[in-house]
Amino acid sequence: MTQRHYEQWGDAQESVEYDEETQNRHGLSEQFCMVPEYLCRTDIRHYKQGQLHSDNGPAWVHYEPAITPPPIKTLERWCVNGKYHREDGPAKIFYDRNGNITEETYYLNDKQLTKEEWEEQRRQN
Repeated sequence: MTQRHYEQWGDAQESVEYDEETQNRHGLSEQFCMVPEYLCRTDIRHYKQGQLHSDNGPAWVHYEPAITPPPIKTLERWCVNGKYHREDGPAKIFYDRNGNITEETYYLNDKQLTKEEWEEQRRQN
């Protein structure tokens, strides 16, 4: 059975779906605002058993407000079981307001690596 509720801290709230059977939790947090959604900061986060986790995409995506829709994606965090991990690219990606990548950080099993170290470990596996 899936339950939905809101969690709140400071001026932010999170709409949470919790699946009792799989113990997975999915959340969408956003700043309170009385304006269209694209003018609000928004975080989309996926959880599994209380830890940031996604098998098929970023576990956390952060969006900044925009003058016109859609909001601007500024950060992706790829996590498995609460640890930074990505086997097919960087686990942390920062974007500028034009959508260009400004910084990439590589991780395997929560260990930060240079791109070259990451590529070498990928070749060995």
